[in-house]
Formats: sequence, structure tokens, C-alpha cells
Amino acid sequence: MAAPPRRTVALHVEGIANAEKTLAATLRQLSGVDVVTIDISANLTTIRLLDGCALTEQDLVTAIETFDRHHLTAYVVQPLAPPVAPVTASCTVTLTIVGMMCNSCANSVETALRQTNGVVTAVVNYATESAFVKFCTETVGIRSLVEVVEGIGYEASVATGSTTAATIVNRTVELAAWKRRVVLALVFTLPIVLIMTLMDAMPSMIMGLDSPVFGLGGSSWDSLIIFLLATPVQFVAAAKFHREAFKGARNRILGMAFLVSMGTNAAYLYGLFAMILAIYYANASFNQPDMFMTSTMLVAFVVVGKTLEAFAKGQTSEALRKLFDLQAKVATMMVKDTAG
Repeated sequence: MAAPPRRTVALHVEGIANAEKTLAATLRQLSGVDVVTIDISANLTTIRLLDGCALTEQDLVTAIETFDRHHLTAYVVQPLAPPVAPVTASCTVTLTIVGMMCNSCANSVETALRQTNGVVTAVVNYATESAFVKFCTETVGIRSLVEVVEGIGYEASVATGSTTAATIVNRTVELAAWKRRVVLALVFTLPIVLIMTLMDAMPSMIMGLDSPVFGLGGSSWDSLIIFLLATPVQFVAAAKFHREAFKGARNRILGMAFLVSMGTNAAYLYGLFAMILAIYYANASFNQPDMFMTSTMLVAFVVVGKTLEAFAKGQTSEALRKLFDLQAKVATMMVKDTAG
């Protein structure tokens, strides 16, 4: 005959606080007792019995109430069943994210999605500009997920078959925009570098550029020319960084755009402040034209890097498009009958 299954008995015991250790030791000495667990805060004693143990719940109650030197009251309680997780319907969706400029942006989008009530998991890929989200349909919807992304300053839409083609077009347009920024940045930055180099290496070739502008004390033609060349780079070529930095700061997201904007603006504004100070005190030594060169060169380097990145993304998208074009449009299923 098979032994009865192992049992676990839960008992509510009043007055157990002063007898916890000694009661546990006494119960463990009973024949057939395997494990004794006492929860003082709930006045609950849980006893696991070995297989084939002949002890009954009443035997355990009697053993506790007749415990030496203590007056305890015990009765059997129904052990709490483990909580059962509610069964909810889940769904997955892929979102196309527009406006991310670095991995920090992707991390911000991913964090915002994961913190949304009802989202089970979210993974954002900066390279493919997409987000894979698994969510509970009873708690949150796709429209809400899109609004979460848009709420932190990015554009989002549900990825579909037509989205792939649209993404390729968008990346082509994006690459063209970055190319225009590169041309603008280099056209105005290279003359600044040339002037600054000649001022240090061959000052005789630019003789007269250090003279005052129309006799205005503290000013100089070289500082004015460099200032005029740096301004389009700072506020046209780098305009996208300033816009993204403003949106990021408004949503407490400090990514690459914020760093570029802050760094270039700090250098540019310091150079402008030095120009004004030189004119105010009629002292040309206060001029700091190298600050304008710093801001323009930084913008030029970053814009060139972003252009190369956009080019690489475009090449990847084109390769994926060609790969998708290779998939079969029609499939024929052949079924083998009894005749072979």
C-alpha cells in the first residue's frame, strides 16, 4: 500500500511570541515532523510532516496547548493559496521612431516605454530607428504608446509594409539634408582656419586685417570677418542640434544634441562677449577669434560624422530592400497522393 502524500499543516497559535524557539524545538522532536516554520507577526505556525506520518492536526494542536510552562491556544487554519497571476491578453507592435540622434535618445525612448503602465517589455534599436514593444491590450493601446514617444519629443508610427519604403525615402531625404549642412559648414569653416593659420604663421600675408574697423577702437577686421563667417555655421548648419537640444532639455533628456549645442554655443558666445568687451574698453587684446574657430570646427566635425552615419544607414536600408525583393511572391504547395 502506498504511503499517504506529505502534508503541510498551518496552525494559528496565540501567545507564541515568548515561546518561538522552544516550541519549534519541541515540535521537531515529534515523530514524523519534518520542518517547522513560525511567523510571529501573523501568529502562524506551519508544520510539514514526513510521508507516512500518523500525526493528525488535532495531535499537533494538543501538543502545542500542553506545551510546558506556556499557556498557548491553537487551532487549524486553511493555508493561503499562492497568488495566481491574472490571465491577460498581450500583443506586440513595432514602431518606427523618427528624430533619434544617438544611442542616448534610443535609451530615453526605451525607458519611457518601459515605464508605461501595461508595457511588458520594450526594445529600441537606434540603427534601425524602430521599437519592439510587448504590451497588455487591456491596459494600454498602440495609440497610447505612440503618444508616449511623441511626448518626449520624437515622432512615432506603427511599422507596416509600406513603412519600409517610406523609411528608405526618409533616409534619402535625411542624407541630402546632412550633405547640405556639410557643404555650408565647410565653406565657412575653412576660411576661418586659413585666416587663423596665416595670422600665426605668416602675419605679413594678411597685413591690415588686425587694424581697427572704420577706426573703432578695440575692433579688428580679422575678428569681424571670423565672426561673420562663424555665425551661419553656428545658427544654420547646427540648427538641428539646437532644436533637438531644446526639445531634449524640455523633456529632461540630455543627449548628444544637447552636448553639441552647449559646447558650440559656449565657444561662440564667449568669442562674441570678448569682441564686445574689446570694443567697450578699446583694447583689441581682449578679442578671442579662436573661440569662433573652435565652435565652427566642432560643428563641422560633428556634421561630417552624422553625414557618414546617414550614408551608412541609407546603404543598409537599400541592402534590406533588395533582400526583401528576393522573397517569393507566390508559393505552390505540392501534395503527394496515394498514387505517388
